[in-house]
Amino acid sequence: QNGNVEPPSTKAELPREEAEEKISSFNHAAPRSAHMTLQPDGSFTGFIEVQLKFRSVDGSEREAGAGRESGGDGGGGATGAARKLKRRSARSGESTKQVHLSSRTSALEVSEALVARFRSGNSLQPRFALFKCTQRDGQGCHRKLGDAERPLLVRLLAGPDPNALSFLLQENETREVIWEAFSIPELKNFLRILEREEREHVRRVEEKFSRYRGLLRDAMAGGGAP
Repeated sequence: QNGNVEPPSTKAELPREEAEEKISSFNHAAPRSAHMTLQPDGSFTGFIEVQLKFRSVDGSEREAGAGRESGGDGGGGATGAARKLKRRSARSGESTKQVHLSSRTSALEVSEALVARFRSGNSLQPRFALFKCTQRDGQGCHRKLGDAERPLLVRLLAGPDPNALSFLLQENETREVIWEAFSIPELKNFLRILEREEREHVRRVEEKFSRYRGLLRDAMAGGGAP
């Protein structure tokens, strides 16, 4: 039997017992303001801090969704994702917001809620995405979260240390392929396609050079140029 344990998916819910155990461990190490709460339906609520990189940020401080019906405490919708957004600092279009959300709130919902709340409306505005920032071998590493990934679960699995993991909302104009957002079977299928294309490319190159070698041998057999 394979002893390797696959890490929990950040797009699926944890079993209730596992979630309860991880939340207890997280809360033990985290300040009270960052504690997570397990809900009766097996989901959990909590906070993440997101650094915003906008050219300009709305300087007013008000609860997102004011005057609109809320999606409930930590609801999965975009309004619920941004119910409690608190401005911590602002300089050169950058600020940090604290977001109260549910474990069922997706990265796409968080980014859409933050953009709608703090970015002025513009049909030509660039697409924004939520990134997770980690420290690896003393160097920062950014990875775009897949749309279906759940930031609060990412936070729970990483632990409460903001130096180990933080979130960043910024423009995502590169349209790069986010391989981490695909499942293992999908990645294996991509790998098989790449291997097939590689074999075909190698075959064409070998045929090309084999043809050149034949021409050179024919020229040598004929004595070459006078």
